[in-house]
Amino acid sequence: MKSRKHASHRQADSGQAAPLARRGIRWHRWLVCFVAIYAIASSILASIRYANFRYDTWDLSVFRQALWSTTRGRILFEAGDHELFGVQSFFQIHPSFMMFPLAGLYALAPSPFTLLILQSLLTALAAIPLFYLTRDITNSDRKALLTAGLYLLWAPILSSNLYDFHLESFLPLELFTFFLLWTRARYAEGFLVAILAFLTLELTPLFILAFLVFLYFDQGITLLQRIWLTLRRSRASPSKPSPSTASPESGPSESLSLKWGIALGLAAVLAYLVLRLLEGPYLFLILGYTPAYHPTFGLSTGSLGLNLSYFTADLSMKLEYWVLLYALLAFIPLVRPRTLILVAPWLVFTFFTAFTDYYQFGYQYGYVVAAPLLIGFAYGLSHLQFAPPKEVRSALLRRGPRPSPAVAVTGILVAVIAANVLLSPVNPAIQYPYTSVIGLPGGSNYLYQTYSPNLYGYDNLVRLTSLVPTGSTVLASDDLFNLVTNNVNAYTTLWYPSPPQHLPFNRTHLPDYVLLSGDQLPEMPSFVLPFLYNQSVYGVRGTLAESPVGPVLLFQRDYHGPSANYAPLPVKPGIYNSSTLSVGYAQVVNDSSARFNRSIVSTPPQNGTPLLYSIIWFGPYALLQAGNYSVSLSVRATPVLGANVSTTTPVLFLEVDGFATRLLFNESLTFGELNSSGWTNVTFSLSLPSLTLDTQVRGYLLCPLAQVWLNYLEIAPIMTRGAV
Repeated sequence: MKSRKHASHRQADSGQAAPLARRGIRWHRWLVCFVAIYAIASSILASIRYANFRYDTWDLSVFRQALWSTTRGRILFEAGDHELFGVQSFFQIHPSFMMFPLAGLYALAPSPFTLLILQSLLTALAAIPLFYLTRDITNSDRKALLTAGLYLLWAPILSSNLYDFHLESFLPLELFTFFLLWTRARYAEGFLVAILAFLTLELTPLFILAFLVFLYFDQGITLLQRIWLTLRRSRASPSKPSPSTASPESGPSESLSLKWGIALGLAAVLAYLVLRLLEGPYLFLILGYTPAYHPTFGLSTGSLGLNLSYFTADLSMKLEYWVLLYALLAFIPLVRPRTLILVAPWLVFTFFTAFTDYYQFGYQYGYVVAAPLLIGFAYGLSHLQFAPPKEVRSALLRRGPRPSPAVAVTGILVAVIAANVLLSPVNPAIQYPYTSVIGLPGGSNYLYQTYSPNLYGYDNLVRLTSLVPTGSTVLASDDLFNLVTNNVNAYTTLWYPSPPQHLPFNRTHLPDYVLLSGDQLPEMPSFVLPFLYNQSVYGVRGTLAESPVGPVLLFQRDYHGPSANYAPLPVKPGIYNSSTLSVGYAQVVNDSSARFNRSIVSTPPQNGTPLLYSIIWFGPYALLQAGNYSVSLSVRATPVLGANVSTTTPVLFLEVDGFATRLLFNESLTFGELNSSGWTNVTFSLSLPSLTLDTQVRGYLLCPLAQVWLNYLEIAPIMTRGAV
């Protein structure tokens, strides 16, 4: 009978275990689906953004060039920081040992998509330890899956994931895994994960310390109380200590945990000090590099850009940032106020800095705050209940008893999840980064999200830049630098005053190639401009008339061959008038005799204004393909208030040029040539050897006694036999 009873219990236990196992499998299947969908979707979105040239020099190309140069004998060299600060290695910016295994991975597949897919995969995988951690905290599979799913849909994470590539993307996976292992008393494995996090980024020791303070808070308070009581009693009877004054010993597991915690805390402090010192010149003197000044070197708060006076700088914006961070988690972490300890390092950092990137969405720092806030969310969720689907459906249909508070919690969570999706860069209508929650989006245009198909030839740009031989010196516009980063001799124009201080080129030392983007013409250093269309110095190796960054030209030193044209413009005339030309010392007036019923008429020069600079109009900044063109202007001249102007008096000076070109045409016209009752047509020819950017036809007033009127101007290609 006894054996049968035990057998029946075993059957009952196994019967209960089977459904539990099946339920566990079900939740794990959902988790795997979430992770896979996120990794695939974010990889696709990031790749589309890259193909639409939404990534500039910072930061994807910095990492790509640093990884590439490491496998070519120059340890983590990248041009961006070198040009600004003179540093010779990315290690002086972030002393990350994670870069070395990354360099090996990148060498296997040296493509931007390698890093973008890796970042999406790291972000997605972090949901797995978060799921198990939340399940341990809440004892609920449903809450664990909710937390993992909310992490993947959290707007700060999505915005960081789709902004270039950064080492910060490792942090959620590392910190979630560390916290999970440590709370499961797997101290050795947790210690190793913490060391890996230290080797990833120099700020992680601070978060590990905050996590340890949170985990050992109660033990620390108890220990301090025991020490205080011991000191108090010893002072009361110093010569006769009572056995009762001895503090009770901790259990073996508690004592072991505390020893591991102290060891890891000391390791975190040591790691932080060592990593910060490695940013300095000492390591590089040993390696033979020239030490360079770096503004964040040192151990003081000032070296981190922190100052008490910065607290009031953008204070409303900082408050909005933190309120929105918590609002996108339904303020659930605040249910356990002690979880503020977890976010303390970043909270202090954001309030005592004046660098706005740290307290905006859209940059990489969503990864930094993700782990402490989502762990806080898990702890807060352990104190809340939300309704099962049946009860929610019943409440929505107004059936059954009055809905429980759990239904309200469920509704709030659903609304928060929807808000995260709508406010994230998955929604193309939302532009990042935010300068203010209630204000307009900020940042440069390249940060804007877009997922429309690339209609203007990413492949053509890749073909164009493939004309640059490996090892050649290259100066590339900022938005094109990503195409040439697998070259240790490639440099970028950046967006700072031209030229950057440590750019290794000048008038007497020009790069072999210049890759010029039409969208960033002002960034091109002035010393190189006189040589670009000078055929004795540079030739146009290839052009692309249309691309996501406007027209693109590749100039090559001592090149005299034909130009490869990967996207020719359609051949058609352009007619320009007051609505498409810029107006100088002139005004636009209604004119029924003009072709478009409006004309541009000059005004007398202001006192002290030289006549040469009395410009009437300029523009149209036309993009013209190589070839021959006819330029026709419809103009007339009239005397000012009946003044007597000689027919031989020059009244209009015309000139034509384009970006970085020589003067393509210039001519003076007399009053007699333009004075008539109607409009006078003036026609001349242009010959353009290659694609020309920002072509301007400018008109200057030469006589203060005359007024010059412009009806319109036309630039038309001169068709040759056989041309299409």
